[in-house]
Amino acid sequence: MQLYNMNQEADGNLTGTYFGQLANGAVAGAYEGDNFNFSFGSDALGADITYTGKLRDDGTVAGAVSAQGQNMGAFTDNKQ
Repeated sequence: MQLYNMNQEADGNLTGTYFGQLANGAVAGAYEGDNFNFSFGSDALGADITYTGKLRDDGTVAGAVSAQGQNMGAFTDNKQ
């Protein structure tokens, strides 16, 4: 299970925390319009994990996950 706590700041930054099997810690990123990206460090992988995606019209978010420039997969979730 993965848990995110994300905040959209007025200056276009994303802040928050990530709790999951790959890491527990601070998240930092940015958004512009419907596009966003955020990263966090993973001791388990020894690298930063980056999520890049877009907020869809139906309220879901979708995009790609990468580590060290390598694609790790895709994600879809609900914005709350």
